[in-house]
Parts: sequence; C-alpha cells; structure tokens
Amino acid sequence: TEREKHRYRETAANLEGFKRTLDQTSDCVFMFDPQTLLFTYVNQGGVNHTGYSEQELFAMSFAELGSHFSRKKLIEMLEPLIHDPKESLLLEATHKRKNGVDVPVEIFVQYIAPTGLQGRFFSIVRNISKRLLEEKEKEQMQTKMLHTQKLESVGELTAGIAHEINTPIQYIGTNLSFLEEAF
Repeated sequence: TEREKHRYRETAANLEGFKRTLDQTSDCVFMFDPQTLLFTYVNQGGVNHTGYSEQELFAMSFAELGSHFSRKKLIEMLEPLIHDPKESLLLEATHKRKNGVDVPVEIFVQYIAPTGLQGRFFSIVRNISKRLLEEKEKEQMQTKMLHTQKLESVGELTAGIAHEINTPIQYIGTNLSFLEEAF
C-alpha cells in the first residue's frame, strides 16, 4: 500500500541520516560478527583511523586491527558479553594502521541483539595518543615539581644547620673575648 511505501522511505531516510551522523564522528564505530569477528559496519571515522578502505575493512576481522590480542584471546574476552548483553568491555590496546604505524586506542565493546535480528558486537574505538602524551607530560611536570621541592627542603635544612652551628660559635667567640679581656 501507499502507506507502507511511505513508511519504508521514511525508515530508509532515517537510517541514512543515522549513518551520516555516525560518519561525522572522528571515533571509529564498528559492528562485527560474534563468530567470525568480520566487520559488518564501519563508519568513516574507522576508515580514516585505520587507513583501510571500507571494502578492505569488510574483508578483515576486528582481531586483525589489534597487535595486543590474538584472535583466540579476543574471542575469550568477548564471550562473556554474549551471555550478558548488559555487560561491556573497556580496554586499552594498539591498532595497527594500514601504513604499519601503531596507534594506542581505547576500545569499548558491547554485544547487542536487536529483537528479531542476529546479535553482533558494537564497538567504539578512540585514538588516545594525545591523552597519553598529556599524561606523560603531566607526570614529567610532577617529577620536576617533586625534585624542586626536594631541593627547597635541602636548602632550608642547610640554612637551619648553618644557623644552628653559627649560634654556638658566636656564643663561644663572645665568651672567649670576655675571658681574654678578663685575664
């Protein structure tokens, strides 16, 4: 009927709008099959981040992007999510771009099983290079501040010791002068 055609066009337009929205984010949005780990959806952020084309990514599995986890280990980590869809996994790893460059990433993964559809893993991957660099710089700054505080403490201690040595020496010197005049 005409009403069903209109609803179909409306749904298709909404889905296309949703896809365009996901393509605007710089984070990678991936969906992949629970058994094969092959990608079923990749947004433009995923294409930009990995350096692979959409077609190349659809021929790859999620495990092929990471250098930290073997396929077997990744399946072991993801298996509990299938049994409890309320659970999610958040981890840090490294993705290998097409050009061979390793990129540190934070990975969020959740298993989603929409009503009437086959379940799949949904993942958001974020490049954390900048955050790690900022954390390292902050750590270096804290180390420098700690070193400066130690030097300040040593300086204060030295001044205190010098003062404590100087006071008795002055006392002895004054008494010796008195004794010398007295004799």
